Amino acid sequence: MTVSESLSVSQAAKRAAVSPSTIRRWIDSGAIKHSTSPEGWRLVTMQDLMGYLAQQGPETHRTVRGASAREVSLPSMAPSSDALKIALEALSRERQINDELRSHVRSLEQERGQHIAEMRALLSGKSEGLLSLKKFFGKIL
Repeated sequence: MTVSESLSVSQAAKRAAVSPSTIRRWIDSGAIKHSTSPEGWRLVTMQDLMGYLAQQGPETHRTVRGASAREVSLPSMAPSSDALKIALEALSRERQINDELRSHVRSLEQERGQHIAEMRALLSGKSEGLLSLKKFFGKIL
């Protein structure tokens, strides 16, 4: 694809990783120049699209899909160090919560296993009778 090749609104949206309505809004506001096809479709050039995205700066630009590195050199989007710290803290907390949940589930599974073993002992007659039954139901209730 050449820089001067015309793109439909949906093609431009795919290349800019935005919705077609965003491209239409940019066209309507005059941010991106456009032409109209004989059928009435709005068309933008890759050059105009890349130019607009480059003007937006690294905070808001999107990678243009389908353009070679020679055709476009947009800065990469890099998150701020504060955003990275917040994300790392959130991941750390999520990992901690997951570990706590796993530990709790293991504990419940062990307890359930003990209850099942006690019930089997009661049913097989290998228990101390009524006293064991009271202990078993006392644990459950």
